[in-house]
Amino acid sequence: MASPKSRALSCLSSAPQCKTSVEVPVRNESPELQPYTALVPDRLKIVGEGKWDCRDYLSDLFYMPFVEPRVNQFDITPPPELLPDLSKVVKKDVVSLCRIWDSRGLLRIFPAELGPDHEWALAKIFNNRKNEVTDRQIGDRRGANFSEGVIPGPSRTLPTASTLLQICPLRYRQCLVGSVADRRDFYHQFWTTDQRSVSNAVFPVMALKDFHGTAAYDKFIESFGGVRKRRAPRHIAGDNLHLSSGGGPRSILCGPDQRVVGCFSALYQGDHLGVEFACDSHGRLLEQAGLLQAGSRLSSAAPLIYDEAVSGLVIDDFFTLSKESADGCYDDAPCMESASVAMFQQAKEVYAREGLLGSDDKDVVGALKYKVCGGEVNSLRRSVESGVVSLSSPAEKRYALAILSMIAASWPSRRTHCIPVWWGLGFQFYS
Repeated sequence: MASPKSRALSCLSSAPQCKTSVEVPVRNESPELQPYTALVPDRLKIVGEGKWDCRDYLSDLFYMPFVEPRVNQFDITPPPELLPDLSKVVKKDVVSLCRIWDSRGLLRIFPAELGPDHEWALAKIFNNRKNEVTDRQIGDRRGANFSEGVIPGPSRTLPTASTLLQICPLRYRQCLVGSVADRRDFYHQFWTTDQRSVSNAVFPVMALKDFHGTAAYDKFIESFGGVRKRRAPRHIAGDNLHLSSGGGPRSILCGPDQRVVGCFSALYQGDHLGVEFACDSHGRLLEQAGLLQAGSRLSSAAPLIYDEAVSGLVIDDFFTLSKESADGCYDDAPCMESASVAMFQQAKEVYAREGLLGSDDKDVVGALKYKVCGGEVNSLRRSVESGVVSLSSPAEKRYALAILSMIAASWPSRRTHCIPVWWGLGFQFYS
């Protein structure tokens, strides 16, 4: 007997094809349909202050590229079509942004000759919609990314919702308790070396007077203003080989028109290696504290060995899940006496010690229904008692798909129209 799909294709094969020349008007008036916009500094929400020094937790593979990016740079020019359009950058908006950075301690200024050799290596900043009143900052550094080598890292093995299917709670008897700790504005909490900050130089190159009144301006005058100071010991100051003269900072006669670059002294969301630095250092920090243990760590590259209490990491989100007796779990209260909560509290102590800010209001503690890795776990007592601990797409997304399906099903079926046929989890359109 032919399948419903084959019958549908057979019935539709003789129908006239939809006209491909009909122009469908685009309506993107809703701000949700325009997630990316040009730089609007006042809408950006920047919380981090670039204070966490991750160097003690970086693996050997990522230590040098983080500390000195030039060890990973190649003499290569990216194709123009792969670069951001810098012609639309508004200088006054960039200056306003730099002053916001300065208020958070995230701005550093360097002479232009110490910055990138090419204009295409400068970053372009734009907004990514977060909610009605605030946006995320994105650093478009495609030029710099292109000239840097790709280093495979832990982001390739981040867990996904499907990895949770390895956990096997006893039917009718066990709940799956979950806890999630979120780091706040994680990328912007990273302290960076001067060399890495220079690799985050923002377009355009500006005059020193544009930064007058900032803390970074005063620091620039102190470092490059030609004032002789007692030289620091060599093992601290180094040899300054990145300067053409070597042997110490050059004396630069600083005037208001001195050409300088403003640099972001943290990690950009848009830095292709930023996610590797974040995952690598965050993971090793928790590993050294006894968390994320092999065999019980969720990963897309290795199976679970022990599933009584498991943990995982997705960049800045640390989460723990544990199987607990349903008799001790109640839908209206968190399961505080669980292995999940114990590991969660241990992680919070580590974050407090390291000064890593979190969003306590977003934390999930000992929950029976929660979202993790993009999936929604339902382990409520009534669900467990019916024999189910479910993992699915979040309910709001399933509702949206259901509404679309209902709308599509209400359309008239005419041979001259394109009718969407709903199969499983997606739409396929046939004439």
